[in-house]
Amino acid sequence: MTTAEQLKQDALPQRCLYVYGIVDRLPQGEGSGESGDGWELTGTGRVAVAHRWLDPAELDDLNADVAEGSRLADLARRHDFVVRALASRGAVLPVRLGTLLPDRASVLRLLHDSEERLAAELDRIRDRGEWAVRIKAIQHNADPAAELEQPARAAAPGGSGTAYLVGRRDAHRKRTVLRESLVGRMTELHETLSGLADAVAGPGAIPETTSVSAAYLVDAANQAEFTAMAEEAVAELEGLGCVSLVRGPLPAYSFVDVRLETPGHV
Repeated sequence: MTTAEQLKQDALPQRCLYVYGIVDRLPQGEGSGESGDGWELTGTGRVAVAHRWLDPAELDDLNADVAEGSRLADLARRHDFVVRALASRGAVLPVRLGTLLPDRASVLRLLHDSEERLAAELDRIRDRGEWAVRIKAIQHNADPAAELEQPARAAAPGGSGTAYLVGRRDAHRKRTVLRESLVGRMTELHETLSGLADAVAGPGAIPETTSVSAAYLVDAANQAEFTAMAEEAVAELEGLGCVSLVRGPLPAYSFVDVRLETPGHV
């Protein structure tokens, strides 16, 4: 059952709080505080919730609408926009997409019960950004053995079937050597980037698919070295027939799991 469905089933008010994330509370008193582009803060102690008012009916059947330009895509874009805006100001714990709370009173109760834990999480990611690295070989990830099983093409005029098969064997060996070289370089890159990160999420280097897929939580002091190493390796691997994506610094989406659906539970 989604949060919106639970709120409707419990016959709670039709206007609820849509939650974006947890941030540090500014020292201006308990309750409602600072606001931004479409969001505001409710906080107590050291922590605050960034939220906006929402009719939970707006989230009905949201998961059935997944196309680009859909309500779900628009919600995800707005959610990410606000979380990024919060991250540009300081530490933020992103909350799962579609999280609702009934009212400010429930926010304050939840924060009062979980303040110490949430504050510790904020301290853990403070001055750190997430970097996503995706690299995949696209020209050399086919199975050479499968290619050799295809019907042999006619030998070129003046050639022989034996010469053709020898050529195919040599091409297979070259592809195998290249694949092993790519896997080795990707593994080395992942180990190097991991050494510059405080935490790593994702499978990392994947020999079976000749790819790298990981997220790295990097301290601000290490980000220049991290990006230089990543960019150098990506340029090399792209020259060998890989596609890549390096994004950051991002909010720590892969390193935070804060769930606020039930007051008192995080």
